[in-house]
Parts: sequence; C-alpha cells; structure tokens
Amino acid sequence: MKTHASLPSLALLTATSLVLVSCGTGGGTTPDNSDPPAPSTVTSTASPSPATQQSRGAATTTEGADETPADEPGTSALGSPDMSVKMQPPGGEQELMVTGIRVGEHEGFDRVVFDLAGEGEPGWYAELTDTPAQQGSGFPVEYEGATALYLTIQGTPYPTGTDRDADLIDHGPHPGGGGITGINFSSVFEAHSEFIIGLDGRYPFSVTYLEGPKRVVVDFVRQ
Repeated sequence: MKTHASLPSLALLTATSLVLVSCGTGGGTTPDNSDPPAPSTVTSTASPSPATQQSRGAATTTEGADETPADEPGTSALGSPDMSVKMQPPGGEQELMVTGIRVGEHEGFDRVVFDLAGEGEPGWYAELTDTPAQQGSGFPVEYEGATALYLTIQGTPYPTGTDRDADLIDHGPHPGGGGITGINFSSVFEAHSEFIIGLDGRYPFSVTYLEGPKRVVVDFVRQ
C-alpha cells in the first residue's frame, strides 16, 4: 500500500523538474523554430529634387526655368539680356511648328513664350529695329509701339496637307503686356517663322530654348 501511495508523488516531482529545466533553457532567446520579428518599415517624406531643364541660348543651363505659364509670376529673366543681335542655328533635322503664343508681365521683365510641336531643335534670329521688313519680299511690316523686335524661329517649315492653313497660328496682332504692345505673325519663308514684337521702348532681351514642352522664350528686361 505504501508503494502505491508514493507513485503519484514521484510523478509530480518528475513533472516539476521537467518544467524547471524547460524554463531555464535558452536564456530568454527566441526558439530556433519560431519566426523572427518583422523588420520595421521607414517611409521617407523627403521631396525629390526638381527636374533639370536644359536651355539653349546665351550659353545658359537653367534648372526649373519657366516652370509656370507665361502669365504667372516669375523670378528673373533667362539668359543674359542685352541689346545685341541674337542668332542660333537649328539643331538636327527639324520639323517644328509654332502652335501658340503666350505673354506674361513679371517683376522687372516681360516674357513671350512661343510654344512648339514636332521634331528637332529650333534656331532663331532676333534683332531690335524700328523698321522691320518681311523676309523674302522686303516689304515693311506695321506694328504698334516705339520700336520692335524682329524674330524668326527657324526649323519651322510651312505645314503640308489639306488642312495646312488651319495649322498656322493667327497672324495677330496678339495682345501684349507690360512693355510689349503686341505681336504679329508675319510669314513662313524657307522654314523660318517670322514674328514682329512691338515694344514701347528699347529693352535688353534674351532668347532661350527650353524643353518639356518645347518652347522658345524671349525675355525683355524693363530698365
């Protein structure tokens, strides 16, 4: 009878020992067959740097230039405005077209943007003159203002096809702003689109080509 009575006590003592051994094994570390904790996730909230836009004209490279429309506030004129003639040959094979004209008045300068569509990079010729003449014919071109900027955007052949006249922008006059009295589209001759920008005075100016979208930007600095 004493032997039968001691068996439960022996079993209880053995179970207790196993529990103590099990709790002491591993030193508080995660068992090998358990999944490791998931790594924490860090989300960056830093804004990416602004895209760099390459500009051609007056040997300038402008970051974020002309990011706003022509009629929105700007920061400063592009390039190095002065009174000299500006010339730039077109680059590559050109099949461009002037699709629109935008004018904006900014703090200290006025801007004209010529929107472009098509292939290639445009060239230009720009000169301040009191007597602008139409390319090809040499006939004088009328304008409003004290003087004018004669501008040709090169690499812009006359549109072809049944709707070619519909593809041309309006001859104008397009409204101005600030020191700009108006803009006339005069002609397309030998892939040169000709514009006369009327001014109320002679201002230093710059001509710059920007991409994304393609456009030629003319800035006039009011002195």
